[in-house]
Amino acid sequence: MQDGLADFVGDFAYVFSEAVVTDIGL
Repeated sequence: MQDGLADFVGDFAYVFSEAVVTDIGL
């Protein structure tokens, strides 16, 4: 459970950061 949650949070953080970078245009 803990590993799955860590993977989910890690994937979400990665996708979120990618979206922010795309939004800002860096």
